[in-house]
Amino acid sequence: MEEDVDAPKRNIAEVRQAIENLSNIDKLRLLRVAARYSLGSGLEPGDLVQDALVAALAGTRKCPSDVSVMVFLYGAIKSIANAKLASPWHGRRDSLNEDQDSQPKIDPASGREVVREVAAEQGLKVLFEAFEGNEVAQMVLLAVADGCNPAEIQQACSLTPVEYDSTRKAIRRMINRKFPDGWQP
Repeated sequence: MEEDVDAPKRNIAEVRQAIENLSNIDKLRLLRVAARYSLGSGLEPGDLVQDALVAALAGTRKCPSDVSVMVFLYGAIKSIANAKLASPWHGRRDSLNEDQDSQPKIDPASGREVVREVAAEQGLKVLFEAFEGNEVAQMVLLAVADGCNPAEIQQACSLTPVEYDSTRKAIRRMINRKFPDGWQP
């Protein structure tokens, strides 16, 4: 979704009020979105959410008035993570601060579960890339993968039932194209 520079924006007070009114479920959803986008970025999900909130409250990122604050924050999280990944400094390590035990240790007993989680994350990443530029489809995809019900998704993404159904149909078609043998998040 390209930003229209002439589109009306929410003022900082409106954004602050919306952020203060976020439910615990909304906060959890922001963390879940951040967890997905933080993969490979070197950022912790909490830091990603914090950066998005600070940018919104400082006014460095402006929320269009026709977009829900949740969708705006999802987009800010994605943008911040992508900027980190595109940074020329991404992936470099300071050998003085590198922790020798920083490699994750996997319990062999949970190996199958880890493989399933990695496969689901890789499949989700393929779908995200396929829907590059369609933030609504990406948010619906994340919400469905997180087990949200249609009413919650429609409310969070400001979608009518028809728009939600159309988005789900596009997602199903993309899954069929990308994963002819099926895929489950």
